[in-house]
Amino acid sequence: MIYDRLANREVYHFSPAVRKALDFLQTLSSSSEEGTYPIDGDNVFAMVQAYETTSAPVELLEGHRKYADIQYTICGEEMIAVASLDGLTESVPFNADKDVAFYKAPARTAEMPMPAGTFLILLPQDAHYGRFALETPMAIKKVVIKIRRDLL
Repeated sequence: MIYDRLANREVYHFSPAVRKALDFLQTLSSSSEEGTYPIDGDNVFAMVQAYETTSAPVELLEGHRKYADIQYTICGEEMIAVASLDGLTESVPFNADKDVAFYKAPARTAEMPMPAGTFLILLPQDAHYGRFALETPMAIKKVVIKIRRDLL
């Protein structure tokens, strides 16, 4: 897991695929349309989403095997819960078509505050789930970029 502000991306020596993804983030604004954006075919693609955060407790975390996530908040803020997959109990079996399995959330998770301009790189060993309000629920716009793990 890597957590930082997009403004600091140049301090990292990322692979070309991750660099493409981070460069794409700079093209987004609060007026960006929801939907899927190809960056490099099925290797790297982005999904712009808008929704209302919630104060509901974390019950399930998701995990991926084929793709890593870069989650980036365009506007608004949310909290993302993260835990190591190691030792988690699978609640919903892995769906290869959707590249996701769901796991029972442990009693303690790392809580990553995601204000606008913040990115979080989640690797296949990082179970996670967002949509949680930092303080009060609010509308946010974010993007999730999927990068094939062998391109990291």
